[in-house]
Amino acid sequence: MGKIKINGSAKKEFKADIMKVDISIATAGETAASAINKGKKETEKLLQLLVDLGFELSKVSMENDHVSSPSRYDDDKCYHFEKEISFTSSANLALLESISDGIIRNEINATYDETFCLSNIESAKKSVLQDALLDSKKKAEIIAETLGQKVVGIESAKCDEYEEEDLEEKVHYLREMPAGSSLATMLSPDTISVDKSIDVTWIVE
Repeated sequence: MGKIKINGSAKKEFKADIMKVDISIATAGETAASAINKGKKETEKLLQLLVDLGFELSKVSMENDHVSSPSRYDDDKCYHFEKEISFTSSANLALLESISDGIIRNEINATYDETFCLSNIESAKKSVLQDALLDSKKKAEIIAETLGQKVVGIESAKCDEYEEEDLEEKVHYLREMPAGSSLATMLSPDTISVDKSIDVTWIVE
């Protein structure tokens, strides 16, 4: 009876099914009060847009809210108001187009950024890990066959792990958005790459 220690690896692409969207409001004014007042008005227009799109505002979180004094390096010498809100929803490109259209239509001074994710990352990692284990076993079987032996079991296995945020419970599922006339709504959400590596000690005889 002997042992073969060998690494296995696997990689899969998964279509993103949720997205985290960050929207930032930015205004400026000659006084702090002026900057804040403008910022509140822009925020109200943005939140009303989200309500019109079917959001429950309790599902929207505030990530940042502050006012900064003029910097000596700024030519305009203005106070700056910034507020950032975020939400997680199904990966809906029509929703992104509706948000950008609403920002334009209502002249909201806002920018946004989205990150595509998997709602059940643990299931994806498990699937890839199984493939990595099979990859290791195939390599071990080739080596064992060359030596006139066969793989009969596993002594130990070690896989590097790292924590990832599970967004599944944070997703706010909206009604389906109409595709609209924009060609951008016909695009596909990003794909998420999941890769795993595992070190396995196989028992051979």
